[in-house]
Amino acid sequence: MSAPNALTYITTCKARLDHLRQTLPRVAAQPGISIVVVDYGCPERSGHWVRENFPAVQVVFVDKGTRFNLADARNAGGHAALTPWLAFFDADILVEKGYFQQVSNALTSGHYYRPAPVTLQTWGSVICERSAFLKVGGYDTVYEGWGGEDDDFYTLLEFAGSRAAPVDGRVLSEIPHPDAMRTKFHSEGKRRSHQRNQLYRMAKFDLMRLNRSFMPLPLRQQVYAQIKEKLDEKHALGMSEMEIDIVLPKALIEYPLTEEAPGQRAFTHVGRTLHYSIKWD
Repeated sequence: MSAPNALTYITTCKARLDHLRQTLPRVAAQPGISIVVVDYGCPERSGHWVRENFPAVQVVFVDKGTRFNLADARNAGGHAALTPWLAFFDADILVEKGYFQQVSNALTSGHYYRPAPVTLQTWGSVICERSAFLKVGGYDTVYEGWGGEDDDFYTLLEFAGSRAAPVDGRVLSEIPHPDAMRTKFHSEGKRRSHQRNQLYRMAKFDLMRLNRSFMPLPLRQQVYAQIKEKLDEKHALGMSEMEIDIVLPKALIEYPLTEEAPGQRAFTHVGRTLHYSIKWD
């Protein structure tokens, strides 16, 4: 059982002030939790609205231009929170009275929690330990556009030893809105970015499983850029299939020293790639 104020509700906002006006009052009325709202360059000045109407809520301001990067926004909220548990919810998710008190009583170390049943809109809702969030480096900010960073985060938590568990999703409801709002601050539609992001996620975790370690940011950026360049090229040509080789770090085989050549060690240098063959409708 978690102690009072052991959980921080974290939500992000960029041109979703209308949603925040509906969801935040319900959360703020619930005792025993902390709240962080990330104003991610919101043109509607959502952070100032929060400060004026909910002074107990912590506001984090991040301004990195017109694009919206959900992973970066959530990381800003996660690093600002100090409680043992972090609850990441989008600004369009409505919670029932007493929800977080009920949830907090069920949290157990070594687990992360997602709504069950889950819907498209509650897919990104998750409660995890802050220690696990820090261990995996938070959300992967390499992702661009819509989709993938939430699936990636869950897999990262699993990779770090955390196990999935359900919380009641029936007491969550959604504010419906069109896809145009989801992609307003992205350079492309859902399908194109989702395809690229899921392919990157697949390659990333194949590499992590092979190397049994987390991937450093420069390598993740390299893999993502390689996939993006190849996909953009094929889409521009009107093609619907491609092949791509993802380069793995080189391996080195060291031969043992011998009595015949005591000071001369022989090496075998091994170049490695993962090959993917992709087709789409």
